[in-house]
Amino acid sequence: MNVTIADNEKAIIEKHSKILSTISHDLKSPMIALLGFSRIMMREIEATNANQRWLDML
Repeated sequence: MNVTIADNEKAIIEKHSKILSTISHDLKSPMIALLGFSRIMMREIEATNANQRWLDML
């Protein structure tokens, strides 16, 4: 079975949505910010050294 990147990303987004729907509001905002930041960083084709440092921390 071929799993495409889009299928994989869709599954990840669904899992994140399920998790976020069950946690408190105090945790949602920082979690959403981290998820958005990590998605932006992961989509970059060539990670610079500075970006790679941030990716390693996530």
